[in-house]
Amino acid sequence: QCVELGVEVGLVIGGGNFWRGAKNSGGGKMERTRADHIGMLATVMNCLAVADVCEQKGIPVSVDVGRFGGRYFAYVAAFGAFTDVPYVTSQDSKNVLGKLAYLVEGAQRLSSLKTYPLHLEYDGGETDGEFLVGLISNSSYVAGLPVGRWIDASMSDGLLEVTLVRKPNLMIELTRVASNLLLGELDPELIFSVKTKRLRITSPEPIPWTLDGEYGGSPSEVTIENLHRALTIH
Repeated sequence: QCVELGVEVGLVIGGGNFWRGAKNSGGGKMERTRADHIGMLATVMNCLAVADVCEQKGIPVSVDVGRFGGRYFAYVAAFGAFTDVPYVTSQDSKNVLGKLAYLVEGAQRLSSLKTYPLHLEYDGGETDGEFLVGLISNSSYVAGLPVGRWIDASMSDGLLEVTLVRKPNLMIELTRVASNLLLGELDPELIFSVKTKRLRITSPEPIPWTLDGEYGGSPSEVTIENLHRALTIH
C-alpha cells in the first residue's frame, strides 16, 4: 500500500529467525566468528526471499545506475558552483569543524562563481547555454534539494533527471534560483530541466565533475547514460 501511494520503501533485514551467532556460540557449541558467518548467510537467505516476493508483486528491487564515460555513479554526477566542496575541503578542517567546514568552504566561493558554456544533446532535442550548476541524478533528493518534486524523479525508471542552473545576471536572480530549487518550482528562464536516457555534454573548456561526492575528472566532452535497473539490492 505504501508503494502504491508513491512512498519509497527500504527494508532492513536480518536473519535472526534462522540463526543467532551469539546464542549458538560459546560453551563448546561453535567458534563465535563461524557462528556469526552462519548468521550472515541467514540474512542473505531472508533478503533473497523478500526480494522474490516483492518482484512477484511487481515491486522493483533493482535501481538504475549512471554511466559517466567509463565510470559509474549511483546518486548524482554534478559540476559547477559548490559541487566540489565535499572533496576540496581539507580533512583538517573537517576534523575541527565537522559539517561547518563545508559551509565555510562554500562561503569562500561566493565572490568567484564560475559558469560554463555548454552544448547539450538529449533524447529528442539539444540546447546551448551558459550554466552555473549541473545535476544529473538518479535520486529524489540531491544535497537536500527536492529533485523529485520538480522533475518526478525515480531511481528505477530508466531515465536521468537533468537539472541545470542558467547563468544568473544579477545577485537577485541567484536568490530566485535558490528559492526555486528549495521550493521545487522551476522557472525555465533560470533553470533547465529534462528527463533523458542519454545525455551528451560538450564544452570548449574542461569541467571538473563530482561523482557521488568524489572527484570525477575534468572532461570537456562526456556522455552520461542511464543503465536501467543495473543494480539489484538484496
